[in-house]
Amino acid sequence: MKIGILTLHYAHNYGAMLQTYASVRLLSSLGHSVRVIDYRNPAVEASYWPWRFDGGRLRSEGFTYLLKYVPESLSRSIRSRGFRRFIRRFPLTRSFEGFDAVLVGSDQVWNPRWTGGPDPVYHGAFECGEAKKIAWSASSDGADPVFQGRFDALSVREKALFDSLTARGEEVALLQDPVLLVDPTIWNDLAGVPSAKGYVLAYPMLEGEKVVSLARKVAENKGLPLIILSPRASWRCRKGTEQWASPERFLSLVAGASCVVTSSFHGVAFSIVFQKPFLSVPVGENVRTGSLLGKVGLSSRLVNDGRAEVMDEPIDYERVSEILRSFRSEAEAFLDNALK
Repeated sequence: MKIGILTLHYAHNYGAMLQTYASVRLLSSLGHSVRVIDYRNPAVEASYWPWRFDGGRLRSEGFTYLLKYVPESLSRSIRSRGFRRFIRRFPLTRSFEGFDAVLVGSDQVWNPRWTGGPDPVYHGAFECGEAKKIAWSASSDGADPVFQGRFDALSVREKALFDSLTARGEEVALLQDPVLLVDPTIWNDLAGVPSAKGYVLAYPMLEGEKVVSLARKVAENKGLPLIILSPRASWRCRKGTEQWASPERFLSLVAGASCVVTSSFHGVAFSIVFQKPFLSVPVGENVRTGSLLGKVGLSSRLVNDGRAEVMDEPIDYERVSEILRSFRSEAEAFLDNALK
């Protein structure tokens, strides 16, 4: 079948691009012809534009802001290059037509905090002829979506969203992020051979101070160096910090790490993919990460009190791998029924 994917493929963050890549690879492996629809939410796209002049900071900081603005913007431009290159891996089209089905998701397509308010397109308000509209492991990160067009089949990522839609009378499946559904060898291929091994990797998407502090404790306990993978580019380069990593470099850093401390959902997801010891620092209600860790039986890896010793508790990755295989079977069964 001809399938279009409508997602946040253009967002310059690792999770957005890698889940898109995983969806394309998974659907292609099932024999479908796949295209990524190049629709872009203005708020999401603008948030990654490197040359973002902030009038408020200019008023509060004055000339000091101007001295930082150019190097900050140049640094963000350097970082964005790797993401722009990665987008070229996607088979893009601007058309919503000519498909047998359009899959909306994965990623936070229903999160209004992310899309500058509810985006009608991601909520179903688009024309695609006779094609089926299917929500594909969609995430709202706690928001309650209000659909503005028909969906022929619904699947979501979080248990709380599943419960909410079920209570509304919707028939919905609970699926996992596509990065967990594909053959893990595709991530090894993208990561390549890690340039270094034997370090603690900190990926502080949010709660940065907590993540870095906990990672330092782990590094000291284990006698290992610490690498901080910054989610954004700064105007100053700090030793031991990676701030221009491409999606491929992100995968390589996780693959080479001895263990990972992160507040990122996809930091956790790829720690599981590469079978790393890891700790997850909770963020807010922690809907997405908490839901995943509950499903794989690793809720104990959520650490909000700085207990670095939890890192030494063993993870039965043979059992986790069995659960991941069941995730893929569930996803394939959902797609098979939804596409009929």
